[in-house]
Amino acid sequence: MAMTNHSWEEQTKKLLEDTISELKNVEVDKQRLEHSIATLAKRKEAYEIVLQDYRKRVVKEDTKPDWTNLLNGRTQKEMLQIIAQQQGGKLKVSQASHILFSGFTKATKYATVYQMVQGMLTELTEKHIFEKTAPGEFKLVEPSLSNWETEEK
Repeated sequence: MAMTNHSWEEQTKKLLEDTISELKNVEVDKQRLEHSIATLAKRKEAYEIVLQDYRKRVVKEDTKPDWTNLLNGRTQKEMLQIIAQQQGGKLKVSQASHILFSGFTKATKYATVYQMVQGMLTELTEKHIFEKTAPGEFKLVEPSLSNWETEEK
């Protein structure tokens, strides 16, 4: 005669239900963690890109010319030519204004320096030392300072 133990069966069913429930919870946690992993991987990639860009800019900033040594003792028109030479022959009015305003002029307002640079570049364009390529942008035509020395004297 076979004996049935209903309490053992009940306990086993309860354990099976608990295990199934726990498995479902773990699967939900797994999906949530996979989503978190994907999100963190994207964030990591974005930070790496930003860091690479920052490092490129820092390298560029570290290789900036020593304007003090290059420009001291020069006229402002000579300074514009030197700045253009250091920038590959191209010069933006705003860029030159920032450099001159950083300690190479007595002007106390940036706007004054900007207008002064704009005027000098217009004059130098008429002398064919610079040529205007776009609004606020000029290209150095004559790369030597010998023109300065003969025209200024």
